[in-house]
Amino acid sequence: MAVAIGLAMFFVVTEARAWDGERKGFIFGGGLGLGATGIIESYRNEAESLAAAPAIQFAFSPDIRIGYAPTNKLMLYAFGVDSWFNYTQQMLSAYGGQELYGEESWTINSSLSGVGASYYLKPEAPAWIFSGGLGIAQLKAYGNNAPTATFSGFGFMLGAGYEFRKHWSAEFNFVYENPKHSVSSSVAESEYGIPGTQSFKDFSFILLVNLMGY
Repeated sequence: MAVAIGLAMFFVVTEARAWDGERKGFIFGGGLGLGATGIIESYRNEAESLAAAPAIQFAFSPDIRIGYAPTNKLMLYAFGVDSWFNYTQQMLSAYGGQELYGEESWTINSSLSGVGASYYLKPEAPAWIFSGGLGIAQLKAYGNNAPTATFSGFGFMLGAGYEFRKHWSAEFNFVYENPKHSVSSSVAESEYGIPGTQSFKDFSFILLVNLMGY
């Protein structure tokens, strides 16, 4: 999703004449990265609370940013970062304190969209960068018998990196997300016994190479 939006916006903004090589002004960019994502599946209702053991997966992560830099050292932007990874379903039932494990494997898209800022220690490259942002976390599973609902919640991003030449940087980011979904009575009766809330906590460590236009 983030890749498609980014490519569409790229073709629109590349014709703009705002590209003067100075960070101050309109900014647009993004990057691609690889990392590790840890995910914990849990279920909570009035009677009990259960959590599966953490699962660690390698993830592919695109990143998009668009906004405005009021100075050559500060950027403010809207951002979207995705993590795509494989996940084996763990908690099929939490009824009566029982954990039942399945064999279904899903492809997970865990995304964070929000507002953020990056601060550069120097007005020109090379320069160290520190970034952060808050946003809405969403998780969607794809595959056989995957949940049809989109899980939503809160998330944040923290990062540090180095702009090694104008427009180009390498960043190491930490992304935390806590998307949830209320389980309906019909689903709960067949799978969980009591209506409750199914949720995921996932945290990613991502190494990105970014290209920022300004």
